[in-house]
Amino acid sequence: YYSVNIPVEFLDNALKIAKREEDKSQLHYLIAMGLRYRGGDYESRMRVAEEFEASLKYGKTSEWYDDALYGYGEWMASTGDILVNDNGSFRQEVNYPKALELFKRITTEFRKGETRYYDQAKGQIETITTPQLAVGVSNVFLPGSEIQFYTNWRNLKKIDYAIYK
Repeated sequence: YYSVNIPVEFLDNALKIAKREEDKSQLHYLIAMGLRYRGGDYESRMRVAEEFEASLKYGKTSEWYDDALYGYGEWMASTGDILVNDNGSFRQEVNYPKALELFKRITTEFRKGETRYYDQAKGQIETITTPQLAVGVSNVFLPGSEIQFYTNWRNLKKIDYAIYK
């Protein structure tokens, strides 16, 4: 959790002089986590996924591997890919397939007890794969006014609406 307070420039400089793969993996992870919580411009947001990927390339030989898998999975499930709009602005789009892949890697590459993220990853997998439906309104309505509602769903093939007075 301390990584969010370390300036990214400091971590970038440390990465330039790091010799050991373990150190490089840790620094890529710390950069990803720092950028993840800081937010910022398009380039900084794009770099989060790049840094997680760089940390993961060292595999299970790094003690930061499970941290990177879980942190990256959370990023994909909550923020996701950073996409550029036609007007040059950017938007975030959650990437559940990538998040699911990352969480499944934790449960297949580690046994329960080998990583502190095992149960959390199983919970995330269940959350992503379980059918979900939400219906809501954004306001209270006066009698006789036009009522609007919204729906949000995932993992459902079909939704039928029936609205009664």
